[in-house]
Amino acid sequence: MNALAHPAYDSLLDRLHTCAPNLDNGNFNHLPMVIEALHALGLGYRAPAWIAEEESRFLPVMGPVEPIRADNLAAALGQRTRFADWVIYFADEIETQGWIPVLDRWARRLAPGYITAAVHGPVRTGHAVRALRRADTLSRRTELAHALAAWAAMYRTLPGRQPASGLRAGSRPLRDVLETLPLVEARHRPQSGSISAGLLQIAGLDGFAAHIAGADLSGDPALRAEALIEVFLDLFVETISTPYSMVVFTHAVTGASAAREMMAVTGERTGRALLAGAFGAGCALKAAFLPKTLPEALPARTAMPDDSAQHLSRRAEATRDDHAVKLTEAALGAYLRTGNRTAIEASVRAIEAVSA
Repeated sequence: MNALAHPAYDSLLDRLHTCAPNLDNGNFNHLPMVIEALHALGLGYRAPAWIAEEESRFLPVMGPVEPIRADNLAAALGQRTRFADWVIYFADEIETQGWIPVLDRWARRLAPGYITAAVHGPVRTGHAVRALRRADTLSRRTELAHALAAWAAMYRTLPGRQPASGLRAGSRPLRDVLETLPLVEARHRPQSGSISAGLLQIAGLDGFAAHIAGADLSGDPALRAEALIEVFLDLFVETISTPYSMVVFTHAVTGASAAREMMAVTGERTGRALLAGAFGAGCALKAAFLPKTLPEALPARTAMPDDSAQHLSRRAEATRDDHAVKLTEAALGAYLRTGNRTAIEASVRAIEAVSA
């Protein structure tokens, strides 16, 4: 059954809406994204077990501090203690204005902070949007409020000077820009630890912002979104060799996929800002985390046994790894839309990375 028509999905969201956006170890709570991805993969019946396994690590939502208003809104951006205030604010905005206008306005405003919480801010929002596109319910509107609230409360932009506008007028192909990125010195690229902390390395990287601003994001927005996903699927397959690198570069793919989901209902201006944000985030991940030693190139698998979407979905779920599930869901979606077999290879690599 399609995820977003499944009657159990809303009740799972209601359970998660009593929780803070982070777990007791400080990491972002992936479950709002994972349960949506599981339903999209036809494995929604497995979602309650994932929640049961993780719920001992849930934290309660901290109480509200002060209502968010026009005169204090800017100061509340990036303030984690204001998460509950942001939830109330977005829930009210969505109720009075409708979820699509609120998304359009706020995705554009938040897009420069696409790296927020290691890209989880926009990724959770993308999953929430897809759920709402299939069924507009109170639980799903509340999930969008929580997703936007997490993005706003944890808001961070790339360190260093960045272009003021998300609407870029570059002329270079995406792949060319990605392949010629200035990189953090190999000895400073983390191979473990916090992704958000590792991205701070970008602050000392001369020319990074100007380089990524040269990317050509013009043309049909939907086609550009697919091109972005394709470029980052290639990067994923060419780069990952360890569970850590799999986690890092999953966010480039799922970030691009989230932009595509949001762009399906936003205006063109917001869509361009989302493309720019997703591309910049993926470039930052490569610049800061490209492994010192890349895996050997493998011959293309023209025929992989049991590579059906259903089989790969079940293999991903069996890993019990959040990122393997989210990567597989995004990759299989791209494969079903475009026929790009690199997406299949990416899913296999992700599963193998955490199953070794």
